[in-house]
Amino acid sequence: MTISLDEMEELARKAAPSPWAYYSNYRGVGSLPRKTGDAYCSIAVVSGVGAGQEKAARNGPYIAACSPETILALTAVVRAARRYEWLKTAQVPPSESHQIETSNAWSALRASLVPFTES
Repeated sequence: MTISLDEMEELARKAAPSPWAYYSNYRGVGSLPRKTGDAYCSIAVVSGVGAGQEKAARNGPYIAACSPETILALTAVVRAARRYEWLKTAQVPPSESHQIETSNAWSALRASLVPFTES
């Protein structure tokens, strides 16, 4: 599978704004209003028939978790990791500027992980 980070970011920026939530009583995912006067926006209807209802119910929270904010945070981690890896493996003569750039890339990678927690 090939995933274009640029395309993922573009799609995330065009999508309904975060936060997203799954509403089991409506069997759907929607964007929550950020402030009074903002409109609710339906993101996805999550439904099924028979045994498909249980699968649909499991998909709702997953879809809500993949909000634009989440996708943008994940692509930032991938970009920071790639930058750090490139600097660590670059075939360049050792220099202070390269060490500083590598250190900065490591700091950027660590910063990109801040929104994520481990359960």
